[in-house]
This record gives sequence, C-alpha cells and structure tokens, in this order.
Amino acid sequence: MRNMKINRLKTEIRVLTERYHELIEENPQGFLKILKKEIPEAVCNSNAIDGSTLMLKEAKNIILHGKVGKATSVKEVYLTKNLGAAMEAVVGNPSQSLSVPLILELHKKFLAGVDDAAAGQLRIDNRRTKKDARPGADAEFVYALLENLVKRYNEEPREFLEKIAFFHAEFETMRPFVTGNGQIGRLIVDKQLMALDFPPIIVQNRGNSAEYQELFSQYKKAGNYDGFTMFFALALVESLHRFIALLEGKKTIPLSKWAKNYNIKANIASNKAKRQVIPAFRHDGRWQIDADFTPEPEAEPWGDFITTPVE
Repeated sequence: MRNMKINRLKTEIRVLTERYHELIEENPQGFLKILKKEIPEAVCNSNAIDGSTLMLKEAKNIILHGKVGKATSVKEVYLTKNLGAAMEAVVGNPSQSLSVPLILELHKKFLAGVDDAAAGQLRIDNRRTKKDARPGADAEFVYALLENLVKRYNEEPREFLEKIAFFHAEFETMRPFVTGNGQIGRLIVDKQLMALDFPPIIVQNRGNSAEYQELFSQYKKAGNYDGFTMFFALALVESLHRFIALLEGKKTIPLSKWAKNYNIKANIASNKAKRQVIPAFRHDGRWQIDADFTPEPEAEPWGDFITTPVE
C-alpha cells in the first residue's frame, strides 16, 4: 500500500511539474513575486518548529516591511530577518551546487548578530543547547561526515526524493552545528528542490510538526527514511498545487467552505487534503482549494479523489 501511495504521488509530481514549468515560462516575474511572498510563511513555520513564538503577521512585517513590534525580542527579530535573508540567497541562485562551504555560509547568515562565534562554524565539542534533546555525531567527525554526506548527495544516482529524504535524516541526526540545525536542514531541502526546478516547500509547524519529529525517532531506531520520502513527496505536491493556483490566478476558498458545498464532512476533507488526493494547499496557515474543483470519487480505485489525469 505504501508503494502504491508513493507511486501515485510521483505520478502527480510529474504531471503537476509540467504545468508549473509552463506557468513560469508564461509569467517569470509573477513567479518571482510569489516566491518572495512565500518567504515569511516559510520562515515563520521553520523557526516555530524550533521554538519561536513569532506569529506570521509579525514575520511578514519584519521581512517584507522592516517593521518590528514593541513586544518582539531582538533575538526573534534577528532569527526572522536572517532566515529570510538566507532563503532569499537560495531563491536568488537555485542552481548553485550544494557544498559544505555553501551550508556554512547559509548558517553564517542565519546566526549573524545572534551568535557570531557559532555562525558558520561546525561544532567543535559535544555540548548541546538546552532544548536540543538529540546529541548528534561526535564533534570530532562532524566535518568528515558532512563532507561525505554532501558528496553522496551530489554523486549517487538515486531517485531525487529518496536522496533528499536520506540527506535530511542524516543531516539532522548528525547535528553539525551548536544551534540552527533544524532551520538550515529545512533550508537545504528547499535548495535541493529548487536546483531540480521544483518549488520550495513549507514544513508546517501546525498540523504535521509532530509527525515530522517522529520521523527522526524512526530513523534513529531503524535507519529507515521511507517516512521522510513520503513526507517530502506530500509537501512537494502541496507546494505545486499552491504555486499553480497562485500563478493561474484561481479563485480559492477555505477547504471547510468547499467541503460544505459538496456535503463532505470537514474531517474527511481535511484528511484528503493532508494526503493530497484533492488539490488543496495551505496558505497563511489555512487550507485552501480551487473554488471550481469538483470531486470525482469514482475516478480513484481506492476511494480517493485524484487531482490530475494519469496518462
């Protein structure tokens, strides 16, 4: 059953990517605008997974308008602004090869003004931050392990989702930095996807953060990263749906309203959205869907709706 699900998602990715590329060619400037507008939401979610309490509105004000709320801590401002700058660097040069120096440079951007001594530096001892329950690899071997991981990613001829999943599981298990491993690890995923002409994804803090964290436990116990492959496949399909809807200028409505229109229970619609068997996507943290999308339950043999035609 898992193979059937991942194969369906891979087919979906192929079909959606063709349309995604067509739309970028038709409107490259619009695409760049959407990319930049996505950055605050990605920053807010990524920082929140690692403990930030900043709301999306505040992140938007900091990144897009340079405005800071009176109650916002200086550290939160720096972490938000810096991660936004690191994401802009990735978006601005998506074809740049993944390398250890690039990873260090992204980390340096992220921690600038927050912890300058640690910014852009690999761990030199085995100390941990108070909130970090995972010890990571022995600091003595971190550089060699990271260098080998990057080399494997760049040279091994594996399917791209599996390569990204393995890299992420290893990187986060290794914990090469004193702090900022989560944010940089998720940023690298976007770097890897964009280098392959896919859109970046947003790992949501709400809704599936617990599932995401559990995948690390599974990898540590059994060395199995299949869960990450599925997780990133779902996130990529959702991202493709989001970018296509925005580029096409579709009218979207809340998923709850769409479900009510078709007499579908809210929890069932939400479940289908999470499994990406309907073209729903999260925007500003809320599920949205094309207002004109009509469900066709008879089209999918496992009782799910299919979102694009399969040839």
